[in-house]
Amino acid sequence: MALPEGATRRLVTLLLIAVAMALVTQLAIFYLALGWFLHYVWVLGGLIAAAITWRGWRPGRGRIVALPLVLFVYAGTIVALESTLVGQEVERTFAMEWENRGVENEFNEPEIVLRFIDHPAHLFGMYSTELARYLEEAGTDRVRVTFEVTRDYGCLRGYRMTRVGDLTRWRSRWGYAGFRGRAAEAPPWGKDPFWCP
Repeated sequence: MALPEGATRRLVTLLLIAVAMALVTQLAIFYLALGWFLHYVWVLGGLIAAAITWRGWRPGRGRIVALPLVLFVYAGTIVALESTLVGQEVERTFAMEWENRGVENEFNEPEIVLRFIDHPAHLFGMYSTELARYLEEAGTDRVRVTFEVTRDYGCLRGYRMTRVGDLTRWRSRWGYAGFRGRAAEAPPWGKDPFWCP
């Protein structure tokens, strides 16, 4: 069944508008930190995509076909972006030096400070008796530490320590990340791209 003359171009234009609206919606969610309102923004974006393209639909059956198609392409673009660019997790392992700063703190647990050997201005600290015991029994001041790094649209969302040497589970009261001096050097996870907020 052949489409009427100009219908293909009109349909492609409508679908491109739906894709553009999905991209704008995702950018708004990301840059305005609208994560708590995610579903409302998606629905609003779909309604706006439908309203923007309404005039381009042919009356009658054209509108019956175009509305679901525009909303399907809009939703498909959202799903594609969410599944490929949000929540990207990568494991990164670093050589680190550690020190035990003792138990003179509010948690009454050893404060273990791990410094990145290749990024000496950056450190990671944790209050944990189990981690202190493991590191002291290892008998060396260097250890390989694995982090799970999560990115959204290429931008760092967060990271968590998942392995210290052979230790994969330990109890801790608190943890922190920081740097000493001026953190002018790139962080261990790499610099964020220019578009990151």
